[in-house]
Amino acid sequence: MASHVKGIAVSKNPDERLSIPSAAGDWALLVVGGQINSMQDCTPAGWTGKHATSENIRSCTVAVKMVANPADTQNVAWKPGGNHPGRHVAVLVVFDGTKVKSLAPRLPASNADDWKNGPFPQVTGFVQHDAATNPVATFPGNVETVTNGAWGKATDAPWSSIVIGYAQSAYTPPNVPGVKSLFGVDVQLQKQTGSLDPTLADGSKVSVAVWDGARATTAGSMRAIPEGAKTVTELIGTPHFIVAHRGGSLSWPEHTEVAYTQAVDYHAHALEISVARSTDGVWFGCHDESLARLVPTLTKKAVEYSWAEITAAASKTEYMPATLEWLVETYGKSHVLVVDPKYPMTQFAEVCDMLKGMEQSVVIKAYWDSKWMFDAVRARGFKTWGYAYNSSIGQARYQDFLAGKICDVLSMEFTAPKTTWDPLKASGLPTVAHIPANVSQLQTAWSLGATGAIVSGIAAVTERAA
Repeated sequence: MASHVKGIAVSKNPDERLSIPSAAGDWALLVVGGQINSMQDCTPAGWTGKHATSENIRSCTVAVKMVANPADTQNVAWKPGGNHPGRHVAVLVVFDGTKVKSLAPRLPASNADDWKNGPFPQVTGFVQHDAATNPVATFPGNVETVTNGAWGKATDAPWSSIVIGYAQSAYTPPNVPGVKSLFGVDVQLQKQTGSLDPTLADGSKVSVAVWDGARATTAGSMRAIPEGAKTVTELIGTPHFIVAHRGGSLSWPEHTEVAYTQAVDYHAHALEISVARSTDGVWFGCHDESLARLVPTLTKKAVEYSWAEITAAASKTEYMPATLEWLVETYGKSHVLVVDPKYPMTQFAEVCDMLKGMEQSVVIKAYWDSKWMFDAVRARGFKTWGYAYNSSIGQARYQDFLAGKICDVLSMEFTAPKTTWDPLKASGLPTVAHIPANVSQLQTAWSLGATGAIVSGIAAVTERAA
């Protein structure tokens, strides 16, 4: 991990700002600990943070940020707001973005049970508040030290400090009275340390044969594909999460089984589908009122065709749409699904019935001012996502949108100016940028403060699993 760290800055003075040189694409980690449980959240604006307080753990904030500009890690303010008695300590670490792909903080707690057994690798640590006669606690030998906390230790008075380590295997955190807040940060490295492909003991690949009832056909070697965010809570807690727009509409034929499978293989955290309904009740991927843009022979509205008519025509093209049922069965347990009802919105209670039991892993998406529909699906336990445009900001109910009175996730075009994005960030709600197609556009989204992005060019902005 030492080679992954560009710099470390520490402080015991809340009025002192922290600075470390960085480059765009690096990752920054800020940890703030408070002796008293009254310390407020110290997550800087534009960062993604987790904050916890209690009598047992005192106070702790863990925040991360992908560096969009080297200024992001200069003069970082960490002073808690409001009344902040007692001792306060902070550590700022910058990780090399060529080696670290992402950081995702867990909620600080009195124990490390939620992360001490993985996933790995991870950044782990604790805040210690102790008497002058007591030493700084340490991790076991299998946890590499990033900062040992000696900088905060005093010999003539009670003291507070932060210890940070890097773990690649299960470990036992220190268990001494002075260790209060423990924290974990999931780490994704730029380069995988091994293949996802399963192998036999001799290193050879696992071969696969498919049995069709009469004969076995060799299908090549087996390989695994990654999982995404399994719940909405996990998704919005992932810094800079990626949603595959129509499965990755710029990278592969939109709304197809191929597109969704490719998006999963390219590490998309969630999969988005716009849906239409056939005359015989099949819900399938379709953005427009008709399929003519993709299947020229289907000139009428999608709702005017049976599923058999649609499949007969679409199967002659590369745009055979996936059904919602297939998407749910195939990826509903491994990825959050974002479902946009589009034109058959008035019939969307039928889709909610199909998705019953998936309230924790499905987000319903629509135009930001679709309050009547959002109210209905919220009442059924689903989270909602409203997409707006810069032209929306002057409309009557836009302030209700910013206040979370219409939907739970706020989405705005990445081309909107900073003056439009700043109120979105200030809302405290998840903010999604739509619809970047490449790395440059995605970096623009991150620089504006988006916490996630719905991306058309998935293959251009993420890496294939294997």
